[in-house]
Amino acid sequence: LPGEGGAACPLGPIVLRGVFKALLGQMPVTAMGVLAPVARGIHQLGGWRFPGWATRAVEGEGFPTASTKVEAKQRFVAEIVAADPTTTHFKQLLKRFCSAKQGQT
Repeated sequence: LPGEGGAACPLGPIVLRGVFKALLGQMPVTAMGVLAPVARGIHQLGGWRFPGWATRAVEGEGFPTASTKVEAKQRFVAEIVAADPTTTHFKQLLKRFCSAKQGQT
């Protein structure tokens, strides 16, 4: 995740992308109980910066899957930003976006 003009990318999007990648299968399915609180903490710590961090975290072709459309990424970012990170809805958004079956929708 290079920053604009070759500058280093802030740590927030890098850590958030790592959480997404872990949920995509880099860690066992049971890791959701550990990773959801990490994503929640990033959401809360990021505050007004979180929307930009989330957008940067999902950038790039082939992430989270080759069939993921830009619109799906934009919808996910809008939903995760608007969600209360202390609710199960937040966790469900993470699961849906990072599931193996996730695709065009």
